[in-house]
Order: sequence, then C-alpha cells, then structure tokens
Amino acid sequence: MFIENKVFTPQEARLQAIADGIVTISIPEEYPEDVNAPQAKNPVPNKRDYMGNPVPPSLGGQGEVRLSDAFTREVDKYVEVEDIYLRKLVRSIIPIMQSEVSKVIALFDDEEGIDLWNEWYDDVLWGDVVDDDIPALTKSTIRNSQKTLLNILKTDKMWNKSVDMPDILKDLVELYRKSRVDYLTRKSELEYELGKIPEIIREFPNDPESEKQFSEAMKEKVKKFFDEFSKNMTKSVISGVRKYLSTHYDAEMTDINDSMIKLVRIELYNLRNAMVEQFAQDTLETIQTILKE
Repeated sequence: MFIENKVFTPQEARLQAIADGIVTISIPEEYPEDVNAPQAKNPVPNKRDYMGNPVPPSLGGQGEVRLSDAFTREVDKYVEVEDIYLRKLVRSIIPIMQSEVSKVIALFDDEEGIDLWNEWYDDVLWGDVVDDDIPALTKSTIRNSQKTLLNILKTDKMWNKSVDMPDILKDLVELYRKSRVDYLTRKSELEYELGKIPEIIREFPNDPESEKQFSEAMKEKVKKFFDEFSKNMTKSVISGVRKYLSTHYDAEMTDINDSMIKLVRIELYNLRNAMVEQFAQDTLETIQTILKE
C-alpha cells in the first residue's frame, strides 16, 4: 500500500522490512538487478506463434489455421536476412530523415515529447492521420524515403525475389481438403444425431471443382500479400530508423550500429506477424465461403 501510494520507494520499503525483522531470511540490502528483470510490454511473438487463428466448430474445430511451410519460407526471405542487407536500406534513407528529426529534437526538449511524436508518425505512416493534418516536411520525408527504398527493393537482386507460387498453393489446397473433410464430417455427425441418416459418414472424395475455386481465389490473395508486404517494408524501415535517430541523434552519423538494425528488424517482425495473421484470417474466410456455397 505504501509503495502504491508512493509513500516509500520499493528500495526504502525493502530496507525498512529488513530493519524491522519482518524478513527472517538473509537477503542483500540491494535488489539484484538481474533477477526477474521486467520484460517488454509488447514482445515480438515467436515466428511460429502467429501462424494460426481459431477455427469455428462448423469447420471441424481444429482450433487454428496452419499456414503452409512454403508460405512461411517465402515470407521469411524478406525478414530473416543478414544485417548487411538491412544496413544498405537504412543507410540509404538516413540523409533524407536527418533534417526532419533534427527539427523535432530542437522542438521537443523531453523524452515524452519525442515518444508522442514517434507514435503520431507511425499513425501517419500507416494511414491513420488525415492528409490535411500532415506537415509538408513529413510528407516529403516519407515520400522520398519510400521512393529510395522501393528502388533498392526493385533493383537489388537480394530483394527482387520470385514467389514459389506452386508450392504455396499446393499446401493451401491441402489445408482446404482437410478443412472440407472436417466440415463434412461434422455436418454428418449432426445429421446422425438428429436421426436424418443411419450412420456417420467419415470419408469423402476430393472435390476438384471447389479445390480449383479455392486455389484461384488464394492465388490472387498470395500475390496481393507479397505486393503489399514489399511496399509495407518501406514503412517498417522508416519507422525503425526514425525511432533510433530521434533518440540517438547525430548530425554526422556515418556508422550504422547494431542497435539501429535491431530496431528495424523488430519493426519488420511486427509487420510480418500482423500481415500473416491477417492472411490466415482471409484464408479461413475463403474456406468458409466456399464450403457454405
């Protein structure tokens, strides 16, 4: 209570407890810094944790959509890359961003102001701010940074990748087949329970027509995903670089350190997680739509 009401600090309360004999075991007066260190409030999920979404009982109650290994492998080609490739992207936009960052640092003399600016800037990047409310300098910085990054992504052999569409679709069709069997089995169980059929049907032949419909629909979604992912990568890189510069500003910066690359990589992980989760949801909805037709 005293700590919550800010009467004592945790360290003062610790010392008082020792002095009063409340603590009977031998403990150091200083709390060890390496014990139960606070964790980040929004840690980046493990890359395997975001690959599923709940599946309703109408689709067999599997619990989640498991996207294909082929899809995961293709996405990771853009994220699980060596630092040198991220360094090239970062280095290309530092000169563009330094002007705006230096003005903001001169405007805000406290960490809270910088944090609020960074939050607002992310909203701008992801389209959550009305265009009329965005300063011309910010528009120019984002536009020129994205243009520079997109040029590298399109011309550098490292980033100019082709997507293994056949393998991705093969795995997705297999997912559809399993979902279809689960759906039809559950439907058969209900009909048996209601006395409409004498026994439960558990084996079903493949349906080439609906599989083709699903494959064609997903081909467009996969293509759209990777087109958008490439474009959104520019926003993630801009966000990581901006956040580093605004808290470690150096007008003469020529060296790109590991901390900046780590920030950029975290932004890319967050992008991947969010977009893959949305893709999993879109896949589930496509399966549901076709099965209910």
